[in-house]
Amino acid sequence: MSCSKCKNKPCGCEDQGLTTPPVCAQDTFDCPAPEPCSETFSDCCVIHINDTIVDINLQKGDRLCDILQRLTLLITNPGCILPGSTCLSVLGLQSTTITTTTIAIAWQPSTTAINYLVEYKLSSAVTWTALPAIVPVANPTAVIGGLTPGETYDIRVASICAAGSCYSVTIQTQTVLI
Repeated sequence: MSCSKCKNKPCGCEDQGLTTPPVCAQDTFDCPAPEPCSETFSDCCVIHINDTIVDINLQKGDRLCDILQRLTLLITNPGCILPGSTCLSVLGLQSTTITTTTIAIAWQPSTTAINYLVEYKLSSAVTWTALPAIVPVANPTAVIGGLTPGETYDIRVASICAAGSCYSVTIQTQTVLI
């Protein structure tokens, strides 16, 4: 029986999507302590798309921004995240250090990438600028320099694979204002 039905009264939790409610001890009418009981995030998550089940590899302890990046890629470019794809996008793209004129970024490596291409632009601009150097697969970090203080920039990383390329989600980061 689920926690919410112990002793025919709510224990304070209900089963929600992506969570698992605590279970009452068998043959007892007592709610688990502490009350109200808490729910925990499931170990993994699968998403149903038409007749296909897609595992987006969510794990306990995943950061919310990483989960949102996986979901965004699944919606916008599923070929870059689905298991078995010949070119997988990087995940976990984030800015690590921000100054008045530089933004350092890092990401989780793609298992299919040969190397990476980092692109950036002012958020208000249309045209992307690529860093002049290709980033080797062994070092999934980059520093974008020569930026204007206090401006917001869009940043993305392309996984360059033997069978094409796949872009990451785009993140926005603002340089420090003087």
